[in-house]
Amino acid sequence: MSYQPKTGQRCSCRKGVQRDNCPNCEGTGMVIDFAAIRAQPIEIKNFRVSIVASLGPHLQFFSDSQDVQPIKEDIGADAEGYDSFFVATKDGDYTEVWGMSGIIPYRSKLVTRLIPKEQSK
Repeated sequence: MSYQPKTGQRCSCRKGVQRDNCPNCEGTGMVIDFAAIRAQPIEIKNFRVSIVASLGPHLQFFSDSQDVQPIKEDIGADAEGYDSFFVATKDGDYTEVWGMSGIIPYRSKLVTRLIPKEQSK
């Protein structure tokens, strides 16, 4: 069964331009539960750019400069321009690294996968 974001309640907006611009139903006439949509886990694979909310719990977040600098040195030029990283390691090697601008990992913040650069399908 697929997820249905509509609440089953009719929206109070009127048909026409008001409904087309309604932020509660986005023109459907039925109230949409946006909090439930945002709470849904997002699984994005085979993409190099993603958002913080879609990253797995296996990743550790680093934003302190003394932790970030060694990561930048290990990764090299690809890590330049990023202020913080989400990192997964296995046996002392990076298995997954995502770079992020800024140091506050808001769920909607964009991240870029640095390691692995490409993922097999």
